[in-house]
Amino acid sequence: MYKIAFEGIDGSGKGTQSKLLQTRLQSLGVFTTLLHEPRSIRDTILEYCKRVGDGVVTDDFISSLFLMDGDKNRTEEVSLPSKILIRDRDTSISQFAYHYKLGTTDEFICAMSEYINKINGLDLLIYMDLPVEIAIQRIKMRHENEGKAIDIYFEREEKLRRIHANYSTFIADKDIQKRCGLENLKIYMISANDSVSNIANKVWSFVTTELGNLPI
Repeated sequence: MYKIAFEGIDGSGKGTQSKLLQTRLQSLGVFTTLLHEPRSIRDTILEYCKRVGDGVVTDDFISSLFLMDGDKNRTEEVSLPSKILIRDRDTSISQFAYHYKLGTTDEFICAMSEYINKINGLDLLIYMDLPVEIAIQRIKMRHENEGKAIDIYFEREEKLRRIHANYSTFIADKDIQKRCGLENLKIYMISANDSVSNIANKVWSFVTTELGNLPI
């Protein structure tokens, strides 16, 4: 099984592009599974956390929820019969981006990512880079359309800026990638501030470069 993941801050278009890639691969007869970010455990617990108010829940606690969801998700993936697996967010990388230098020790974050990758790692990362200002505009528009409020834990501007910086650190630092168990990961970075079709074509170019002649 070949594993591809999309990563980037909220609003970068990971969900849209992962669905488009799955559709394109399946049109060629490639058995492809798309898995969404595992949230079954954390969403249930965070819903209760929000009732007690902002500032009560520690980053260490949220990091642990990510680990539990990632462990459950990766264990389930192992038995899938797909030729290609697409993740619209990769727990091991988002774990680092959303918690590194934000209250949880660096050693703990890297160890958690390495543990998750030992279960069912990743082959190709497509990182969708988006300026925080544009991400905030997209998030606000999405929430207005859905009648939802900004997430107090992940979508505030100061947190998004730190998360964006953490993604940049991960992409650039080979030692960090190794500490997270991803030293052999192939990474492509793409600007997410472009049309959906242009991004999709670039993604397809990345994937076919890595996989050669399709279908596989």
